[in-house]
Amino acid sequence: MLRNTSRVIAAGFLMLFCSLIACAQDYSISGRVIDMQNRPVPAAIVFHLALSRRSEAAKVTAADAAVADRDGRFRFEGADPDSLDRVIYVGQREPVGVFLMRVPPFASASAMSDATVGRAFRIEPGKDLDLGDIHSQVDYHVVSLSLRGRDDSRLPKEMIDTRKIRVRVRDFRGDIVADGGLGWIGVDAPAISDDGTLRVALPQGRWSIEAAIRDENRRLRSAPASIVLGGDDHEAAILNLKLDQQRSAYDDPSPQIDSRQALEALAAMGLAFEPQTFSERAERGNTTVLRLFLAAGMDIDAHGEDGVTALMRSSRYVETVSFLLSRGAKVDLKSDAGSTALIVAAAEGHTESLQALLRAGADPNIASSTGRTALMLAAGSNHADVVELLLKAGADPFIRDEEDKSALDYATIVGAQDRAIGLLIKEAQKHRKPLARTQ
Repeated sequence: MLRNTSRVIAAGFLMLFCSLIACAQDYSISGRVIDMQNRPVPAAIVFHLALSRRSEAAKVTAADAAVADRDGRFRFEGADPDSLDRVIYVGQREPVGVFLMRVPPFASASAMSDATVGRAFRIEPGKDLDLGDIHSQVDYHVVSLSLRGRDDSRLPKEMIDTRKIRVRVRDFRGDIVADGGLGWIGVDAPAISDDGTLRVALPQGRWSIEAAIRDENRRLRSAPASIVLGGDDHEAAILNLKLDQQRSAYDDPSPQIDSRQALEALAAMGLAFEPQTFSERAERGNTTVLRLFLAAGMDIDAHGEDGVTALMRSSRYVETVSFLLSRGAKVDLKSDAGSTALIVAAAEGHTESLQALLRAGADPNIASSTGRTALMLAAGSNHADVVELLLKAGADPFIRDEEDKSALDYATIVGAQDRAIGLLIKEAQKHRKPLARTQ
């Protein structure tokens, strides 16, 4: 009897060991890209996204890209997947000599128009998955942007400083799906023609494009210009973007509508009337849809996933932060982890949003559930400008968290910029109370 029991136990351990090995096995995803005539598409661009489905909207948690070979075949490999839900987006060969906006990988699946929706599937650890033939889903079109000055004259190439220009793309709902500076391409990049026209590539679909530029310490913005891309013509007409507005048209008041109309508008966009969806729109800088939610009766301080509010998720876009504050959002509410909007903005280094929150009365010394303040997170992330702003606003550099670490300790641990550490030391000296530094 004892021998049989031992055999059963040994078999159980063997099964457990084998299951652990299986969980750690590699997996692969492969397939072939074909066009509408079922011909292989050489050098096609394939985007592979991992999705989290903790809420109604699928959120991208990881992205990877590959170039198909001359036969249109592609392959992705990995191990120990955090997410089994995946999406593949496939685009034709990237246009040459343009500023490429790879929209699909940087937006959630729920934010995509029908023209760019990818193919969803699930992977199994330890198994190879061949998706077979996949039609190209993303068809790039080139949009020429003519940047114009306040007198409506076209800015010549020699006057365009790409280090100061940002281009923002919104989808059909108004969500920001691409927002980037052009500094890396340089003034002499082929994406800018001799007459100063900027060539941008976008997938087929309906988009809204706007540009921003810093001019004489002011940020000028263009009004958003809408365009629908599709068909066989891949060279779209020129869009004139006049950089003479202090605010985007998305910041202007919308016509007054009642709650029924607002709910109908949200339903037409496929948006659920719930706190999580509301806060996600804030994260994507969509003040137009935020207004619809508020008109429909959404509590501006409603807690979404993990107790996070719309204000906490909006720190990347100061216009959205300012809008929510103007509508009465409470500035010092905490999430389940004890973070406030100021703590999030400090950790991510969003100085303009941080300034807006401080002007609204945000407390710079509120600590998270682990005792960490905005100053600790900013110092430990090398955000010297944020450190300076927080200290001027009264942030206390002597506060210690539950691990008995101060802001200076965090700055030292990660090797923060000398400027950030110096600012902390000056503040400590001003109060004549030395900070203990870790070795």
